[in-house]
Amino acid sequence: MAAPSENVPDTALLDATRRGDEAGFAALYERYTATARKVAHRAGVRPSDLDDVVADTWARLLRAIRGGRGPTDNFPGYLATTIRRVAWAHSQHHATVVLPDNEATLDGVWHDELPESIVDTDLGRALRDLPPSWLEVIWRVEVIGEKVAAIAEEQGRSANSVSATASRARRRLRDLLDGAGGNLAGVA
Repeated sequence: MAAPSENVPDTALLDATRRGDEAGFAALYERYTATARKVAHRAGVRPSDLDDVVADTWARLLRAIRGGRGPTDNFPGYLATTIRRVAWAHSQHHATVVLPDNEATLDGVWHDELPESIVDTDLGRALRDLPPSWLEVIWRVEVIGEKVAAIAEEQGRSANSVSATASRARRRLRDLLDGAGGNLAGVA
């Protein structure tokens, strides 16, 4: 026998979840968990981290919906975006550094050692001197191009707080590089 929620649109299930109906969220979970796993896999999540990323995504979605935020329509798109963000956050713990053609791509430097080729440079010293949370914010805003509001929502902070962190990080990098005679092009 078919479950009654099979014919209920996502929007109705989202509305029910906002009203505190756990069955609405359970129906969304059943409907989209397989999709969530596929998106996480395509986002490069390691098999050992897949369950954690999917569980964290659903927890984040539930908090957002119950808090009056989150999707009102296009639930699959919102789910996919949230999974990619959670996957990115999880990947920070396993980030690697890629050095193509002597140009350092510093993906995840706030968790890993700097590449040997820049350790003793002005840039390497400046990056090591930034607090990890500052480096993460400036990397996501300036290099990846993420919106401050999206980072703020993900981190449970205000957009002003994230923006202020990015400004402090830029200023500190400038100061560190100016003091060392170095330069960081593109940092305003």
